[in-house]
Amino acid sequence: MVFILFLIIITAALVKIEMRAQSFFDFTMATIWFINAFCAILQGSLFGLLALFPQKFSSMLLSGQGMAGMFAAIAMLLSMSNGADHQTTALGYFITPCIGTFISITCYLLLYCLDFAKYVGSFGG
Repeated sequence: MVFILFLIIITAALVKIEMRAQSFFDFTMATIWFINAFCAILQGSLFGLLALFPQKFSSMLLSGQGMAGMFAAIAMLLSMSNGADHQTTALGYFITPCIGTFISITCYLLLYCLDFAKYVGSFGG
């Protein structure tokens, strides 16, 4: 998740740097490829971690993934309705996942501190 956050931050910073549209597109596509590769590893790891918990928690993980898709659609609708320029809209699109990824990293690290996680899983106990 740290590498995903790093790549998204770099892409968000490039929005404010003046460069050719094709160069920005090429760089963004390259970072998206790496982000998706890291996401595939992350998703496999999450399902492995989920196996340590009771079965009822798997529906919560899948519901959270569905909610993330709705969040992306709502973000698109909001950006289209506010009438901002393309650069501001692009910056918003890249800043939003930075915040979400940072919150996810923080929650994952806090998981190790929860008594429930220590009891159910094999977290530091």
